Amino acid sequence: MEEKQESLVSMMDGMMASVPEGFEGMAAMIKTHISNAFKFKSPNVQKFKLESGLIKLKTYCRKLGV
Repeated sequence: MEEKQESLVSMMDGMMASVPEGFEGMAAMIKTHISNAFKFKSPNVQKFKLESGLIKLKTYCRKLGV
């Protein structure tokens, strides 16, 4: 998973740069979940944090109508 860290963090930075007004908190929460996943050594914890962030990202995209 670490080999994907740079591209995921880059995508999250891009998301944060284009967040519509009113969605800043939700976008920040998603970025935190995904970015923090790589701070853990356990693959199970990394997977949980990434999955949690992706579930939140799915909800975010639905709210935006994407």
